[in-house]
Amino acid sequence: MDNANNTGQRQDQACSGKAASGMSLDAPVIVAGAGPAGMCLAIDLALSGINTLIIESREEDERFAARTNLTNTRSMEHFRRWGMADALRRNIPLGPEISRDIRFVTRGTGHVIANFVGGVQFAERVPFASEISLWGPQGAIERTIRQRIATLHEVDLRFQCAVKQFTQHDDHVEVVYEDAKGTQHTVRGRYLVGADGSRSIVRRQLGIKMDGTANLAHGFAWLIHSPALTGILERGVGLAAMSWFTNEDRSSGILGPQDSSGHFQYFAAPVPDDVDGDDWETVRRHLYSDVGETFPVEPVSGGDIRIHSLVAPRFFDNRVFLIGDAAHLVSPFGGFGMNISIGDSADLAWKLAAVLNGWGGPTLLASYDQERRSAFRWIQALCEESTEHVGPVYVRAGMEEDGPRGDAIRAEIAQEIFAAKSREFVSIGAQLGYTYADSPIVVPNGAPPAESGFGNYVPSAAAGARAPHVWLDEQRSLYDAFGRGFTLLKIGTDIDTSALERAALERNVPLAVLHGAHPDLPELYGAHLVLIRPDQHVAWRGNAVPADPGALLDTVRGGEPCRP
Repeated sequence: MDNANNTGQRQDQACSGKAASGMSLDAPVIVAGAGPAGMCLAIDLALSGINTLIIESREEDERFAARTNLTNTRSMEHFRRWGMADALRRNIPLGPEISRDIRFVTRGTGHVIANFVGGVQFAERVPFASEISLWGPQGAIERTIRQRIATLHEVDLRFQCAVKQFTQHDDHVEVVYEDAKGTQHTVRGRYLVGADGSRSIVRRQLGIKMDGTANLAHGFAWLIHSPALTGILERGVGLAAMSWFTNEDRSSGILGPQDSSGHFQYFAAPVPDDVDGDDWETVRRHLYSDVGETFPVEPVSGGDIRIHSLVAPRFFDNRVFLIGDAAHLVSPFGGFGMNISIGDSADLAWKLAAVLNGWGGPTLLASYDQERRSAFRWIQALCEESTEHVGPVYVRAGMEEDGPRGDAIRAEIAQEIFAAKSREFVSIGAQLGYTYADSPIVVPNGAPPAESGFGNYVPSAAAGARAPHVWLDEQRSLYDAFGRGFTLLKIGTDIDTSALERAALERNVPLAVLHGAHPDLPELYGAHLVLIRPDQHVAWRGNAVPADPGALLDTVRGGEPCRP
């Protein structure tokens, strides 16, 4: 396979720095919040030549939270596209002594009930994806993204600054933020993106209230340090990526190593409402009970949490967009919180870049809301279901006994756990199988997408689906050959596509033409010609260039170009 030619790769310069009124812009895109979602959006925009200003309330050297641990397969594919998948692997501080299993145990010094081998990470690459999930703490993830940001002159990241308010105008947004000294500044951009978390100032000013189930569960999450705990687990149930405690104290605790030097995340939910998750002594008693003995341990940070399953009724308002936790909140059971946020970034970034670079139309930006809402709703159902299947559900009298009776009880519980939790832990279908089939910027050909389940992924080249993947050789993925803009994949054909290429050039739509000779492509794609979007989703497929190729391109780019 070779990247034969690139048509329409020339783009207008990103925003000139002037609004239509002649007013100077500080950046075409202003982002409130430098969590993974906000930073990934800025990286994708930077790779398309778009400058971004990120306003972040945290200090630059503030300790990262200990909440997210999994960068799933789809997020790792985006990381690869953004040039930081290898860097994340290098930055993970977990040694090989920590298995990547998910293990249900009675206590750290007790019995193993059920073990999902490699439950958080494939052992080796898979044919259907360009990356595999990677298990590692949020600190390593955010550090990797920040390191990538540091290589991009298009991104201006300002710490210890808090967005206070904003005003939308016909051709720009004015944002007022306050720095660490209390001085207020006004900055201007074409668009504002709220990536400022569950208590989003941006969402609140828009007057958008989330819908769904609040207070799905009450719990706590703490980062702790205890080298002694490492030894206890190694002598007991083993040192796994995640240990879920299920014992006759009706525990709901989960313990996960954050590095190889004795830092752990200790998370518990649900816990009774009268449990004060902000009180370290209360948390320590729960920890001692789950481990099965006392030991030296120091708290690092943490506190009480409330788990919600909520979604905003709309993800944008004119020139202001919401991504990540600012747009939706999902239960952490399932491991999709950060990952679905990164999906938001990947979807919105190429669309903003298209408009700012002069070839995207109004339907393109509006499609962000429809596409990402449909993806979130599917994942939300899985995570809500997973929240119901935690430690206390599996408590049985005698489950901690030694001997044949205890073994039999634990074997019975294990069957229930495997039946209930496989959809959560083996969720490759949920990671890769969602589609944008109903999006206004894809062109269906009458063939419905193959239906993936939460736990099983079925490759599909139907409009809106993630493009099926193959490996071209030991190192090179099909996705590595795609262009930064649209890619026209020609499979086993010499069909003349010059009319489509000319239409792209006339519209300044970046289009790479890729000739595919891999033997698996005809069956996987089911067509000779496939138009693939910048985010690796299928926009259209067919066996001949449409009679009006310009109409096709006008659909997938969202109509006639709109004024940025």
